[in-house]
Amino acid sequence: MKDISGKNKEFTSSVKKLQKGIFSNADKRCNAVISLEMMKDRDAVPYLLKALKEESDERVRTCIIRSLGTFKDPGATETLFELALGRSPDSKQTILSSLDSCISDKDLPFLADALSSGKADRRILSIQYLGKVRNPDSIRILLGCLNDKDMEIRPLASASLKSFTEEDIIPLIGEIIEKADRYFKIRLLQLINDTKSPFAVPLLMQVLKSDDVDVRSNASKALNSCIKEESAVYLIDSLKDDNYNVKCVAIKELLVLDAEIPFDALIELLEDENEHVRSSAVEALVAIADEESLSLLEKVSQADPDEWVRKLAHNNILRIRNQTTRGDNGHSDNNNKNNKESVKLDKDIKAKKSRARKISFCPYCGNSLSLSIAPLFCPFCGENLTDNR
Repeated sequence: MKDISGKNKEFTSSVKKLQKGIFSNADKRCNAVISLEMMKDRDAVPYLLKALKEESDERVRTCIIRSLGTFKDPGATETLFELALGRSPDSKQTILSSLDSCISDKDLPFLADALSSGKADRRILSIQYLGKVRNPDSIRILLGCLNDKDMEIRPLASASLKSFTEEDIIPLIGEIIEKADRYFKIRLLQLINDTKSPFAVPLLMQVLKSDDVDVRSNASKALNSCIKEESAVYLIDSLKDDNYNVKCVAIKELLVLDAEIPFDALIELLEDENEHVRSSAVEALVAIADEESLSLLEKVSQADPDEWVRKLAHNNILRIRNQTTRGDNGHSDNNNKNNKESVKLDKDIKAKKSRARKISFCPYCGNSLSLSIAPLFCPFCGENLTDNR
């Protein structure tokens, strides 16, 4: 403690009155605490902490605890933290209120040590207060707690992370997610899903490259939550990615956003070596449904190397033409055959939709199925989806 010989008489007198003695009583000690508090001199904090340690009167102790909160001195954090442990909710409310005022970045090492201890009450309280320390290292520690062996710790860490902004959290998730095990990755993706932040879209698009089905599935779910109109620019850039899954998801999310996809990009995607990418490009052309897109669909229906992609293009051409013919309210003799075929196809599609249970994700590969037409087969893995509706 600092030497108080150079302090004014009021400060020195108040410090002396904190001490218990023959002529001292609880009222005098409380008045001394209030007097020091009104001087707003932080040099009083060590004396208040010493008095708190020695004081037995609960009223005086409460007065000192409240006063420590007004000084907002990090030097009081450890004492208040220890006092809060093992108390009932009612009795520790004053302590926690003062602890809230005193906590700062300087207390991060102490909180990290408390978290690493084996005592549950210390770990729980440290996690709650790590969320109040505005420091990237605090976020890193809390993210690590999402992989803690203690099931009680994980939701507490997730709750504390909500006190930070997604702009603070997501870059730090990006630092650790690549080397995280599959279960840790899934928990991190669930956290991103809760943020619903478009800021996470670039990271999620990279996670979609994972070989793990469950990881991709959770990344797709998070992506559906995070995609916003401002994400369109990044999604368009992702159409050039080397990974077929990234390109497929980018197309489908752009369709959900009703964003304009560059026509040159679609022409290039129709030449992609992966049939899933080509089928997704067909879906994009169907959404455009103008003469130029129909011309491309015709070429795909005749020349694509994959039979399923050819059928997808052909069926959509019939459907679009049927809708156009209905809009014109006329039927020519030359088109009767095509019209009957397209009407039958349209009815079949509607019947299948009415019988089908909507599914948003492929249960086999976990990819998003936000298509304009409910597919019979997953465009990513090719599995039959009719048994899952």
